[in-house]
Amino acid sequence: MPRPLIPNRSAVILDTAEELIRTRGYDRTTVADIAERAGIAKGAMYREYPSKEAVLDALLIRGLRRLIADVRTRVEQGAEPMGLAAVYRYGIEALRGEPLVHAFLYGTTDVLGSYARDRTDDRYAQRLAWVTDYVAELQRAGAIRPDVDADAVGLALSAVTVGLLSVGPMVGGLEQRRLDGALDVIVELVGRGLDRPAGDTEDSDDTEARTAQLRLLDRVETQLRTAEKGST
Repeated sequence: MPRPLIPNRSAVILDTAEELIRTRGYDRTTVADIAERAGIAKGAMYREYPSKEAVLDALLIRGLRRLIADVRTRVEQGAEPMGLAAVYRYGIEALRGEPLVHAFLYGTTDVLGSYARDRTDDRYAQRLAWVTDYVAELQRAGAIRPDVDADAVGLALSAVTVGLLSVGPMVGGLEQRRLDGALDVIVELVGRGLDRPAGDTEDSDDTEARTAQLRLLDRVETQLRTAEKGST
């Protein structure tokens, strides 16, 4: 007897796969596992996604879109001045809500296994270049100090972020309050070291700084659309 049709079958597959991959890991999760847990025949699942890799591709694109939407809302609705410290906090807090995206961006093979090891494209170098451009735009908007090298700032922030998001497993786990405290310190250091104080200069333009952040998000969304077309 055929199985009943499931509304929003693609979303059900992705929700189920996300749960299994987060708990078992990518390498220990099979297409059969996902189909059985979702209550979907394997053949029907293959009509939605041709492989397990395609499922994870779609999961990561979905997670990145949620992350971008989260940061965009914070930027558009935030009341605080749009300096680098504020945006850094927005990004880290949003990223912590997307564990699969976090695992992918920082090559966490415990979760993504062979999928993370096999990825060798230039997306990270491209995004670092975008961050450097973004820092330069903030400088032109008067939101951060003009006397620091934009490339050095982008690289330093990337290195600090990798450390912050990777330190927990390295030391056997950390309570959320300790990670939150570390983030507060980093944001404070970025604010004191790079952001210009409110009213420090007539050249400071908070609207332009917000526009620069939204432009960076638009670039990432464009990259996601390109990746999605390439996977279909």
